[in-house]
Amino acid sequence: MPSNMRAKVRSKLSLIIMLTIMFLSVISMTIVLPILPFIVQNHVHGTRDVGLWVGVLVTVFAACALFSGPVLGALSDRIG
Repeated sequence: MPSNMRAKVRSKLSLIIMLTIMFLSVISMTIVLPILPFIVQNHVHGTRDVGLWVGVLVTVFAACALFSGPVLGALSDRIG
């Protein structure tokens, strides 16, 4: 197989792997987010605080994703 064809196959395989990872990430969040209030309700006393704590958890998750993305990207570029 010529090197040009190998590069194309490798490029397509990389794209498929990245899209699969993103798909699984999105699916996992759409499964977790609807049941998160019920999980939080078991650990928080009072129904008023459930919304607050669900918001805190989602905010912390988003902040962790925001700050870890560049770090993991740089690590991926360095290691491969």
